Amino acid sequence: MGILENTERLALIRTRRSLVPPPDDRDDPMWEESWRFLFHQYTPAMQQYVRRILTTATGGSVSLEEASDVVQEYLTCCLEKGWLSRDAAVIRCFRAYLQTQLRRHVYDYLEHKHRKKRRPPGLESAEVLESIPGDAPDPAEAEFDSSIVRIVVDRCLEKIRGRNETYARILDDLLATDGVGSVDLAERMKRTPREIAYLKHRARRRFGILFVDELAASVRDREALDDLIRALRPYLP
Repeated sequence: MGILENTERLALIRTRRSLVPPPDDRDDPMWEESWRFLFHQYTPAMQQYVRRILTTATGGSVSLEEASDVVQEYLTCCLEKGWLSRDAAVIRCFRAYLQTQLRRHVYDYLEHKHRKKRRPPGLESAEVLESIPGDAPDPAEAEFDSSIVRIVVDRCLEKIRGRNETYARILDDLLATDGVGSVDLAERMKRTPREIAYLKHRARRRFGILFVDELAASVRDREALDDLIRALRPYLP
C-alpha cells in the first residue's frame, strides 16, 4: 500500500471546478492567465517528455536545454497563434492534449532542423518520424505520466506541510518506506501506536483529496477525471 489508501476510491472524492476556462470565456481577461498557470504547472514534465522524444528520434544525447527551448517555442506558438482558443472546446484532458500537441510540435521541429541541414545522409525526416513510437507502448509518454504524478505529489505535500506538519511527517515517512511506515514512527513522534494509526488514516485522506483536486485542474468534466485517474494509476504513490 502506498501513500494513498485506496486509489480505486479516488474518483469518488468530490472535486472543484476545472481551472481550464470554458470556450465561452475567451474574452475574459483571466483566459490567458489560466492557460499560463496550467502550462507553468506542466512545464517540467513537458521538458522531460520532449527530451525523451528527441533522444529516441535522433538516436543521440539531447540536452535538457534543447528540450526546454522546444517547449518554450511551443508555448509561445500556443499563445501567439491562438491554438488554445481554437482547441479549448474539444479539450477534455489537458495532459493528453499536451502529449499530442508536443509530439506534433517535435515532428515540425525535427523536420525544420533537418531541412536547414539539407537532409544529411542517414537522417531523413520520414525515418525520424517512423523512429518515434506510435501505438506501441511509448517510454516517453510513460515518463511524462510519471513526471505529472511526481509534480502533483510534490505540490500536495508542500500544501500539507504548510498546514499540518504532523501530517507532513507521516506522509514523508510513508513515501520513504513505500507506504509501510517506520516501526519506530510512534516513538519518534511521541505518539501512541493507536494515535499514529489514526493520524495515518487522516493524513492519507487529506493527501488523497488534494491529489484529486490537483488532477481535476487539468480536466473539464467528471468523466475526463475518471479517465485521467485510470491512466495515471500505474504511477500513483
